[in-house]
Amino acid sequence: MKLTLKTLLLGVAVVVSAGFVSCDDDDMDATIFNTDPSQDYLDRSLYTFPLDSFCKKEFLEPYNLRFIYKWNDVGSDMTKNLTPVSYDKAVDLAVLTKYLWFDVYKNVASEEFLKEYAPRIIQVTGSRNLNASQGTETLGDASSGVKINLYNGNNLNVNNIAMMNEYFFKTMHHEFAHILDQTYLRPTTFNTISNSHYDAAGWQDTPDSVAAGRGFISPYASSAVAEDWAETMACYITMDSLSYEKWLNTAKYDWEIVDCPLNSETHKPKYNDMVNAFNGARPRVSVTHNPETGKNDTTYTYQSKQDSIYYNLRIHGENAGDVIGYLNENTNGDYKIYRRICTRDADDLPVPNANWTLHFTKDSGIDGSAVILQKIELVRNYLKEHYNISLDALRHAVQTRTYVTNPDGSFLVVDGQLQNKLVSVQDDGNQLIDDLRQQVTQYDSLRTK
Repeated sequence: MKLTLKTLLLGVAVVVSAGFVSCDDDDMDATIFNTDPSQDYLDRSLYTFPLDSFCKKEFLEPYNLRFIYKWNDVGSDMTKNLTPVSYDKAVDLAVLTKYLWFDVYKNVASEEFLKEYAPRIIQVTGSRNLNASQGTETLGDASSGVKINLYNGNNLNVNNIAMMNEYFFKTMHHEFAHILDQTYLRPTTFNTISNSHYDAAGWQDTPDSVAAGRGFISPYASSAVAEDWAETMACYITMDSLSYEKWLNTAKYDWEIVDCPLNSETHKPKYNDMVNAFNGARPRVSVTHNPETGKNDTTYTYQSKQDSIYYNLRIHGENAGDVIGYLNENTNGDYKIYRRICTRDADDLPVPNANWTLHFTKDSGIDGSAVILQKIELVRNYLKEHYNISLDALRHAVQTRTYVTNPDGSFLVVDGQLQNKLVSVQDDGNQLIDDLRQQVTQYDSLRTK
């Protein structure tokens, strides 16, 4: 199975989609590695002894799994120029894999469940795995559910939950969904819900909003039914509550992609001209610095005289708020508008109702939000019936380990954002990530120096 990420440079905006290639059938034995704890084969003179000890105790002995971070070119993509992961980044990824994946399933299911279904090898590479001829990036790949390769480990950033989920943890839950699906097949009902809307060739060019409106929890979910199943499970578990609600809200509408011509004088897209022409709208501009992109995010809010018709345009990064239109530039210089479908006049401007609200139409006949919820319910029932696992317990465990919660159990929201628990300060005065790293550094005293 291969996880690829298609990155389209749309001028100042970047649209990212991720996807997988389906797995082969698994044939895993319970003990392909020697897990006898009495056989301490580790070299105490090595600088890496602490992490080697952690991996042996936390992965090899309980789950018969090898966490490989030392360079092994034979086990990687030999057609690419790849580099090893740094020791410090390998430490972070190892402790987070235990914290956000193995400990979650251990608590919600059991240690025996993990030993039976988890992969036998996780191998980490430091560099990105780029496919220049295709314009894609391979995030990870797997072999028959036995081995998972993870790339881009040197860019792991504990301050960026979205990046870690996309490259690492959503990948792990997605792979698990495939493995479980091979043991007990997903319900046939799931296969028929969106069977006429899958696009194996064009999913990577599908914007998030369009995919959501068609009933998919991610663009890659629209590539094939098996990937839809795995993405539905993985995204539901890892997607934070605010993003999840925004996705469902987006999915309530039909979306379209239209060309946006350039102004012949300014050579800039006529999107602003189009919106300004509507009821004398004038932009309200705000600029904030985006530390993730290193750019300034400029938000233009166009509001009519009636203060009820508006467009939001986010130049960089994620689109903000309850938007009805996005502007993006393709690599060939063409501009595209992604927008909710609504009643428009001959000049392509929105036509308001009598109460000055927009009339959004559902030409497709698909309630994307209801479809996504139906798919989640099928995954929920499947896990409970065949594995006695609660999907919502998995999600809750991952979310509460990832984001800061209030004393009443609700998530702490500051400036419209959930707060990263990994870098929050604990009672001992350390950040949580530092406490997790202590699970490795505790073996430092045993190293022969």
